[in-house]
Amino acid sequence: MNEPEIIRIAIKEIELMNWGTTRQFLEVHDVVRQDGKPIADRIDLDGNNSVATVYFRVRDEKFYLAICLETKPDIVITGIYVEPYVSVSLVAHSINTCFDQLQNMTTLIPTGGWKKGESKTTGGTILHMYNFIRFEPNTGPDAFEDKLSGLLDLLETDLNGVCALVEKAGAYIQVLIEFHQGTAMLGGPRICKRTMGRLAAFDLGIDFDLYTAGKSYE
Repeated sequence: MNEPEIIRIAIKEIELMNWGTTRQFLEVHDVVRQDGKPIADRIDLDGNNSVATVYFRVRDEKFYLAICLETKPDIVITGIYVEPYVSVSLVAHSINTCFDQLQNMTTLIPTGGWKKGESKTTGGTILHMYNFIRFEPNTGPDAFEDKLSGLLDLLETDLNGVCALVEKAGAYIQVLIEFHQGTAMLGGPRICKRTMGRLAAFDLGIDFDLYTAGKSYE
């Protein structure tokens, strides 16, 4: 698999804008660049390495420009779309249970959170009114289904600890999805029966927050 060549062809498309989709998107947004050259954030390969997706961060936005390519027999672009920002995490919050107690309920390593009484990141004198803990193993560009499956893979390494968080601190899965405002058909998350069974093993609920952002097409 020639990853450098795949990325080179994807970058060339952004520079030349041969596809109408690319031109339309770059009329209202731009990707993150270094010295004027687009920077690929991530390349995703399918199981048999015949299809690849190259993701580019969009400047001042959370969503991504995604370029899909076939890699066999030749590397050719097959599609371009805007990948929404997707965050899938296990969260728990409590007024009475302190952050350290929440953390000690599980062997999992938190990726974020705060303690009651700490100043909010916005600054000033506003303080957090409760303890909060977050576990988010995948923060990069990826589909909702893959992120949810990866989170459950992590949670299943400490079934008892996660169940304790659910029972004692009301832990649940928080999903944030931010679509490009110019997307006419947003679509939505899908949960298969097997995944529902995995969620049920923890007695886990899911909270969805869906947003649109960015600039509409001209």
